[in-house]
Amino acid sequence: MQDENTPAPRKSVKSGGERLNVLLAARLAVISFFMGLVVFYLAKHGSLLRAAKPTLPMVAAYIISIIYSVYARYAGNLQRFVFVQFIVDVALIDWVIIFTGGVDSPFSFLFIFAIIGAAIFLSKAKTYIIASAAAVTYGLILDFEYFGFIHPIHIFPPVYDEVNSGYFFLKAVMNIGVFYLVAYLSGYLTGLLSRTDQQLMEQSRDFTLFKAFHENVIENMGSGFIAVDMNLITLSHNPAAERILGLKSAELTRRRLDEIIKISTLARNLASWEALGDYPMLYEWTFREKESNDEKNLAITITKFTTEGERRGFLVVFQDITEQKRMERQVANAERMAAIGRVAAGIAHEIRNPLASLSGSIQMLSADLAPVLDVSGKRLVNIITREAERLNGIITQFLQYTSPAKIKPEVVDTGQMAQETAILLKADPRVAGRIELTCETEHGLLANVDPEQLRQVLWNLCVNAIDAMENGGALKLTASRWGGWKTGDHAGTVGREHFNSYVLITVEDTGEGMPQESLDKIFEPFYTTKSRGTGLGLPTAAKIVESHKGKISAVSEPGKGTIFSVWLPAANGDAARIDSASA
Repeated sequence: MQDENTPAPRKSVKSGGERLNVLLAARLAVISFFMGLVVFYLAKHGSLLRAAKPTLPMVAAYIISIIYSVYARYAGNLQRFVFVQFIVDVALIDWVIIFTGGVDSPFSFLFIFAIIGAAIFLSKAKTYIIASAAAVTYGLILDFEYFGFIHPIHIFPPVYDEVNSGYFFLKAVMNIGVFYLVAYLSGYLTGLLSRTDQQLMEQSRDFTLFKAFHENVIENMGSGFIAVDMNLITLSHNPAAERILGLKSAELTRRRLDEIIKISTLARNLASWEALGDYPMLYEWTFREKESNDEKNLAITITKFTTEGERRGFLVVFQDITEQKRMERQVANAERMAAIGRVAAGIAHEIRNPLASLSGSIQMLSADLAPVLDVSGKRLVNIITREAERLNGIITQFLQYTSPAKIKPEVVDTGQMAQETAILLKADPRVAGRIELTCETEHGLLANVDPEQLRQVLWNLCVNAIDAMENGGALKLTASRWGGWKTGDHAGTVGREHFNSYVLITVEDTGEGMPQESLDKIFEPFYTTKSRGTGLGLPTAAKIVESHKGKISAVSEPGKGTIFSVWLPAANGDAARIDSASA
């Protein structure tokens, strides 16, 4: 049970070790300041010899403080250790008074610091013990000086008659009275402060818990959170809401919810409190970020917000499910491709075999009937032969997409391969004299890839770019090192993934470009904007890149051109993907 004279523990005060350090520092600061003033005064108005003597208590205080700091590590009872320190402080102050004039010393007030310190660090009873020690030792100093037992060092001219005992008595009574008065007031104020702290802690406990909940749960939760009033005006939001919505704090503060989450039926559904019932409202919302133009999918839950039965508003919690939706699309696409793959072999036999017979028969007929065919007949035979070859090419591409060749990885210099592709393109009639071709690569861009499949990817991308520039233009092929997102990277369309130690290859054209709705579908099979395209070139390239644990993306703007970016794992790097959905 706690002693009634012991101040209640204060939570706001530092721990024992930290308080002890404060006490040591305060002792050195006080004695250094006041004794430093004495030394400065004597050095300027007295002599250096007289100035050296008052420094002895200061030196002793430093030595004792060092001893305290060393012994503090082994002190078992800090209260007893601090009590001993204050007793020693009283002795040091007595020494200072003797060395600065005794009864004429201006430093008797230093006892007050010791008494106040005792009231802060010790119990009320021990504070009175320190005050009594100060009173007794100070009274003894005055008595010994009056009767001649000690002869203090007078650093200032005496201001009293040495035979005037009344001055000694008055000085002692006044100072001793002040000592006990300070002890009483310090103890009283310390106890009052402790009780006040306790009351404040009790009154603020609920607020502290609520603040901790808000800071540690709502502020740090991965889901977005918005609180709105009955008029759908935002009252509060967390950092995750800003990150997920791609908005700044000012754009979320005091705004209507239906202006932030633009769902047409939202305001109407929240207009009737009773219609909501006891169940939360669930929404899925797809939108595009303002800055990055990335498409995002959100799962939104809206619940009622009440306090003590009174209607306050609504709580809106939402999660970014873009990655989940992307994975769902990938799974659906994989299932669709698996189904296509199961019938691919049948298609090959059912179409390619008759097609081969048809092509052979046409060639034989054209040879036999060549003498009798007119110009129109020969044109028809050529059309049949050409279309049969085109159909065979479509089937071949289809089979390559559904059943790609097994990867045979090698360490390849992708920069050199890009240069070789550029050389072949410059010799192509579709490029020469019509398209300005440039190739910029870094040295030593090694990647662990299948060289034949990578050539196919580069060729498909470049041919696709050439076809997009019917009236000529510029084609730029680049290869460089890449170790993370940078300003200007076309990472917005890549998805929420980071790559470490990758090689980046880009194919940039100045063609007609594509609108966003076409850009979202270019990697889907059989989607094409060309009149004679099969819609399998880009999907096949994407499939090859993904089979190498890489990534392909495209950005385009109508009338300005398109940029295809291919990330491939470097041969000497770690190709592990780092999920950054909560970044």
